[in-house]
Amino acid sequence: MTAFLLRLALMLTAACLLLAGAALALGGIVVTDQIAFDAPSENGRDLFLLDAGRNQFVRLTGHGGRSAAWSADGEQLAYIGPASDGGEGIYTMPVGGQPALLMPIIVLGESRALDWSPDGDALAVTDRSDGVQSVYLLNLADGTRQRLTEPRGSTFAPTWSPQGLIAFSWSPVANTEIYTLSASQFTLIASQSAAPSPQRITENMYTDTAADWSPDGQWIAFVSDRAGNSDLYRMRPDGSDLQPILLSSVYEGDPSWSPDGQRLALISNASGERGLSVMNLDGQLHPLPVFPGGAPARPAWRPLY
Repeated sequence: MTAFLLRLALMLTAACLLLAGAALALGGIVVTDQIAFDAPSENGRDLFLLDAGRNQFVRLTGHGGRSAAWSADGEQLAYIGPASDGGEGIYTMPVGGQPALLMPIIVLGESRALDWSPDGDALAVTDRSDGVQSVYLLNLADGTRQRLTEPRGSTFAPTWSPQGLIAFSWSPVANTEIYTLSASQFTLIASQSAAPSPQRITENMYTDTAADWSPDGQWIAFVSDRAGNSDLYRMRPDGSDLQPILLSSVYEGDPSWSPDGQRLALISNASGERGLSVMNLDGQLHPLPVFPGGAPARPAWRPLY
C-alpha cells in the first residue's frame, strides 16, 4: 500500500508540471481560466487547479481536501479537509497561502458541501453534526452557526447568489428538489425557534440537484434525471423558463458557471471516462485534458481576478 501511495504521489506531481498546450487550445478554455477541483491522492482526495494560463494542473493542498468553493473576489478557497481527530473540518485558504481550520464538521454524500456569501463574511455549509444533514450559516468573524433548514430529510449542495439568496437541494420526503431561502428569511430564522419554509422552485417526481447560480444571479444551472439521464438544465430563480442545456446519453454533473456567464465547467464522461469538461450554453461540450490521477469531481471556476 505504501508503494502504491508513493507511485500515486509521484504521478500527481508529474501531472502538475505541464499540460499539453494544444489540448488546452481546444474547446472552451481561454488563458485567464482557472478551475479548482478535487481528485484522488495519497491523502484520499486533494484539491487541484487547472490553470489555463500556465498550461498546468497545480496542486493546491497536501493534507487532503474536497468540495472547493471560491470567495467572490477569487482570493480565497473554502473546502472540507481532514481534522486532527480523524473526522473532517472546514478550512479556508488564501491563494498561495496556508490553510486554517475553522471548525469540525460531518458531511455525508458527494455533493458540494459549502459556498461563500457574496460579501465574504459567511459560509453556507451542510453539516450532520446534530444528527440530520442541514444547511447552516457560518459567521466567519465569530464562528457562530445558525441553522437555516429544518431538521427533516437531507439538505446539501448550498449555493449563494450575488443577490444573497441561497439555493440548495432537499429531500424532506422522497425525491430531491431545489429550494431557495432569502436574506429576509435568515432574519426570521434568527428570531424564531422554527425555520420558515423555503421556496420550492422545482417540483416533479425526479431528482433535481447540484444547483449553481450564474454570476449575474439571473439563472440557476442544475442537474436532473427527468429525461432519463443525468443532464444539465437552467432556470430562473423562481423556477420559470426551464431550459435543457444538453440532453444526451453522456453523464453530466457538478456544473460551475464561468465568470462571464457564457460557459459551464462540469464533470462528464464524454471522453469515455469521467473527467473535466466545459460546456457552452448552446450545449456544445468540450472535454478537457484528462487528469492523470483520475476521477476529478466538484469543479469550481475561479471568479475573475
